[in-house]
Amino acid sequence: MGQRTHNQKALAEIYLLSFSDVLLTTGASTFGYMSSSLAGLRPTMLMIPEDGKVPEPPCVRAVSMEPCFHMTPDVECRGKAVNKEELSRHVKECEDVGKGIKWIKGIKLFD
Repeated sequence: MGQRTHNQKALAEIYLLSFSDVLLTTGASTFGYMSSSLAGLRPTMLMIPEDGKVPEPPCVRAVSMEPCFHMTPDVECRGKAVNKEELSRHVKECEDVGKGIKWIKGIKLFD
């Protein structure tokens, strides 16, 4: 199967999942993140076991429908400086990925 066919099937699956009324997904699931965002739903996520142990609680409801960016970006902006204090009110650590961040409110970064 070619890469293009694989990508088309993946997109179709994400799109079909977005029609769910309720979505229970595994932690760090890109398909779960994207399909819930398309549906406008806050997903319920099964947390990832650590050291072979079930986490407490075993599942959580996401604070927003936004997907998790698994690694905080390490970039330098050469344009207008971003007010980090202002930005910090609009992002939160992901529920299922410790180093990840997600948007929790709309924000205008630049004029």
